[in-house]
Amino acid sequence: MTKVEWAISPHTELRFSCVFDPKTCLPIEPIQRFLNYCRKRQLAPNTVSTYAYRLVDFWRWLESKSLNWYDVGLNELADFVNWYLLGGEVEESGENVREIVAKRSPRTVNQAVTAIQEFYTYHTIEGRIEEKHFTLLAHGWGKRGGFLRGIAKSNPNKRKRIKIKEPKLFSGCLLDEEVATLANACTTYRDRLIIMLLRSTGVRRGELLGLHLEDVKDLDFSGRIRIVRREDNPNRAMAKGREREIPIIYHRSAIQETFHAYLLEEYPPQAETL
Repeated sequence: MTKVEWAISPHTELRFSCVFDPKTCLPIEPIQRFLNYCRKRQLAPNTVSTYAYRLVDFWRWLESKSLNWYDVGLNELADFVNWYLLGGEVEESGENVREIVAKRSPRTVNQAVTAIQEFYTYHTIEGRIEEKHFTLLAHGWGKRGGFLRGIAKSNPNKRKRIKIKEPKLFSGCLLDEEVATLANACTTYRDRLIIMLLRSTGVRRGELLGLHLEDVKDLDFSGRIRIVRREDNPNRAMAKGREREIPIIYHRSAIQETFHAYLLEEYPPQAETL
């Protein structure tokens, strides 16, 4: 069964996703070429891993239908989306095994469509296959048109021809009192600082967990923290966006005080010896 495995680069010693063919015990070339390209583009490891798992699901469907990947068109993609969304059965060739595929959420299905679309776009640009027309060019005007429609120039954007409508879910936000209660319940200054920075800056989890001391050294003077993308963090946290500075507008003094308390907690001053 086709599956995702982790490999380690001999040059950088970083882990990356590989998709292996169980029959040959070798990487599946079209998928691995695309994943290597994504790594060279410096996409986030989680994004590359998501692409790998979605393409594995797509490949298993191709095998169950005895389809070649380069023969897939819009109709075949629609069949895969319907199967992936509603659940289906995959029958392994040569074995009396029938696997029931779990139903997927619309968000997961759209992730798979994005991975497949990027996969075919890459191979089209490389000249290995003909263009599949999985996307179309459209202006982002909506039903009523944009505010500056007819005045400002706008470039068309690529949109998926096949996309599942996702329900808009909003779990709500914590009130200031609830955030204060959560921060006060923390047993360490580190955890308290994490809560306060998430509340005041809105940074992503990977950006926050990838902070170094040098990124917050100017906190007292500028009231800003630096977001830097690094690939060698021990905890494998990586910023997804570009390098930038984020100002701390709310509760700056409280965050600065908590930050100094965290430094004393993690790096206590050495006692002088007589």
